[in-house]
Amino acid sequence: MSRTTCFLALVVSAIVATAVGQTWPDPIAHDVVPYETSGLTHGPSVGAPTTTSVRIWIRTGKATRFEVLYDTTLPLGTSGTKVSSTVTGQTEATADNTGWVQLDGLRPGTRYYYAVRIGDQLADLRLDYQDAWPSFRTLPDGSACHDPRNNPRRLFN
Repeated sequence: MSRTTCFLALVVSAIVATAVGQTWPDPIAHDVVPYETSGLTHGPSVGAPTTTSVRIWIRTGKATRFEVLYDTTLPLGTSGTKVSSTVTGQTEATADNTGWVQLDGLRPGTRYYYAVRIGDQLADLRLDYQDAWPSFRTLPDGSACHDPRNNPRRLFN
């Protein structure tokens, strides 16, 4: 492939990403690394949701320290103008290189975007670069389910 062809491919990729409204993450600018080279082998999986917390589980190729970044808006980051909340975890060889972190203090009924960082690189968690960035929603609390006539006890199930 010639240098001109490579340059045109990069320009076309940037135009397509802009056309679909995607400005972050940009795999070409190395905002993220491919899932396959990130160190992850399984996950992340989101579980144990409550109104103010969730757990995120991962498996890695070897025991390693990892971080989960999360925020209500994109882009996710820990420097510059955007600082996302971060929780640190560790996968353990004695647990088949799995580990999980608990995200606490979240707002009820709210969408959060999240990312896994191993070393200093964010893993691209999407199947395709045009897919939406992964997110989860916390469960709503009683105030979100209040209807004086049909749900006076503010039940949610």
